[in-house]
Amino acid sequence: MVILGSCATKDSNDKSKNLKVNNIFEQQRSAVLGKKINSIVTILGDSINAECKVILLYDGYDCETCIDVGYEMLKRIDDLAGKQKAYVITTSLNIGRDQAKNEYFNYVYYDEHDIIRKELKYIYTPVLLKLDSAVKVEEIFFPNYQRDLKNETRFVNLSSEKY
Repeated sequence: MVILGSCATKDSNDKSKNLKVNNIFEQQRSAVLGKKINSIVTILGDSINAECKVILLYDGYDCETCIDVGYEMLKRIDDLAGKQKAYVITTSLNIGRDQAKNEYFNYVYYDEHDIIRKELKYIYTPVLLKLDSAVKVEEIFFPNYQRDLKNETRFVNLSSEKY
């Protein structure tokens, strides 16, 4: 009889995986901050104006809970701002399901050819992007099922500020 054992516990493996994912998020964040997203105008058209915006970008294959967190944050941003500042752009074909589930009644834009993620070198999604008036990325937040309420609140408050 042979018994195999390991010193690593599930908890330490989870922490290692989370650290690895956080490092990837930080690398992507660094690569995208300050970048102008030219393709936004192609998707949003006349909806985009000189005022700063927040975009929730996601794909239908993303973590469902993470998408829900993104929608929740967008609604909080709009509520605090007193007007619509947040927009949803998706490559998902099942837009209505996500809208209904999250009780989101604003228009959801469809990026049929995934041009925004392509321009951003296929950034992980879902992602919230705070854009300045020149459509440059000012701040990024990756909604996650492991809620980081402190950073969520910071991003929501920063994004809802009146300009």
